[in-house]
Amino acid sequence: MLADVVEAAASVIALPLVVFAYERALFPLYASAPTQHFLIYFVGAALAAASFWPYRISTTFKGLPAAAVYALAPNASFLVAVYSARWKSPIWGPVFTHATVLFPMLLSSGVFQSAGKSLLVKVLINATSFTLIWYGKDALYRVEYLNSVSENEVFLDLSFLYIAAAILRLPSILPPRPTVPKPEPKKGKKNKTEEKPAPEVSGEPSAMQSKSTILLVFIALAATIYPKLANSVLPHPLTEIYTHPSYPLQILQSTQSTTGLIVVGQSLDPLPNAEPRDRQMSNVRYLRAAHSLLGGVWMGPKIWRTTPTNDSLGTPLGDSIYCAFTLQEAARLVNSNPPAENALIIGLGVGISASAFMRHGLDTTIVEIDPAVYAASRDWFGLPDPGADRVFLEDARMWAAKRREMVESGESKRYDIAVHDCFSGGSIPEHVFTVEMWEDMKAILSSDGVLVVNFAGHVNSDPMRLVAHTLTTVFGQCRAFHDYYNTNDPVLLKGILEHDFINVVFFCTASDVPMTFRPANFDDFLGSALRQRVLSELREVDLKQVISNIPADKLDEFVVTDKNNPLGKLQLAQGDTHWTVMRDVLTDTFWETY
Repeated sequence: MLADVVEAAASVIALPLVVFAYERALFPLYASAPTQHFLIYFVGAALAAASFWPYRISTTFKGLPAAAVYALAPNASFLVAVYSARWKSPIWGPVFTHATVLFPMLLSSGVFQSAGKSLLVKVLINATSFTLIWYGKDALYRVEYLNSVSENEVFLDLSFLYIAAAILRLPSILPPRPTVPKPEPKKGKKNKTEEKPAPEVSGEPSAMQSKSTILLVFIALAATIYPKLANSVLPHPLTEIYTHPSYPLQILQSTQSTTGLIVVGQSLDPLPNAEPRDRQMSNVRYLRAAHSLLGGVWMGPKIWRTTPTNDSLGTPLGDSIYCAFTLQEAARLVNSNPPAENALIIGLGVGISASAFMRHGLDTTIVEIDPAVYAASRDWFGLPDPGADRVFLEDARMWAAKRREMVESGESKRYDIAVHDCFSGGSIPEHVFTVEMWEDMKAILSSDGVLVVNFAGHVNSDPMRLVAHTLTTVFGQCRAFHDYYNTNDPVLLKGILEHDFINVVFFCTASDVPMTFRPANFDDFLGSALRQRVLSELREVDLKQVISNIPADKLDEFVVTDKNNPLGKLQLAQGDTHWTVMRDVLTDTFWETY
């Protein structure tokens, strides 16, 4: 039966796709780490409840509740998440959203696909769905085609499919057409011309004719109604600049890509009654991936004591809004003979350090996993063209392994500086923080080359100790500096370093010569007041103190390898803190407009 085929397809494909779409809808509002809180438990609870659903449902109409739920899902997933995110709770906000949006979707789907079956079959069907979700939804992030499919389409198409299945299960409801009887000949008379009897007409049309008629009517209605059920999220990719109707905010680019939703926005002049935070973050152009800021620059009246650069449209751009990216440029100040001639950037962001290295004349190579990030940096943040064969849009771990082979075979030069800045959404790609990755990096650096690693988190934390100890183990010597410049009070600064979420930039080398930094000079500043302050006042973190907090009998456990890598799990815990910090940096309207 055709309805059974449709239902089977929906059962196999729909639920992993639903959870994938739901997660992706929440990432811009909650980031990856908070979104995962208790999510899989709600998936299991919904499918278990569907297996033991006590109420009898008509086989014909069993898909209609699910159709209604999915018709509401686009706006529910957006509006409920917007509402709950304003509570500023990275745990209970997602939990509330899972309970009110995800649970009804999966419960109605589970009831739909197992209605009319025995208990054992119900359990088997929904257990299979859970397994597919557990193992299948993450694989969907690697399907490039889905970057062009919105959550609106996933939910509304599924609603349409459920109603179509219900229509295909309907009996024929059109009234039967009357049968024209065959006339009987009159006795006793013979007509010269004998009339031909009227042909017999079948009394009842086929069930499929009735269903086809209803389905065509439904398709016509759906074409009008369903688009109106979509949420107010911008189209991805965004085809033109969007200006917020009531808030000084523009969205220049919004693209679903490799690492999530990549958005370029800019805040305009503040409103007359703007709050202090709105005024502080006015005239900023920023790049975000989901719920994380990858960087930003000052614009307009906030281009102060700076020689501006220009984007691809000629718009002047000022200094970075974050000191950490400027701090990375201190790699040029490490005493070396001769001075650095080339540089490698792994993890581009808005291209602050990459642009600076190129302006200083360094031959710069860029490795960035997300093409949309590279495009945004070139179009909207003034990144110069690195030149032919200097851009690699791929995973850094694989690239580093291949480049090591090329260097060791003499096919490629070694690098004098390598900047490693891989961080997004409060978590890290832990596979690029292992001994194996650092050994590859050491192999592609010159003998006195400098590795620069940006790591965000709490200084007094196990993740920071893991990174510091692993880097020191591989390279021999490292120094680190933080990017907090808002106070010179040593007591206050000590508390901030221990408890606040900050950037720490590591500088490591395999050279036997002790690492020192020459004084920065006028040429190092590139006409920038921020560079002058940061590069003239490097604020060091005592790595010996950080590492000394590791118990002596656990030093080996604090070396991160492919087989021993707790970084990802530990950073998820800090992801909640990062989410809260991001909510304090920008107001709700920024995060809700994408």
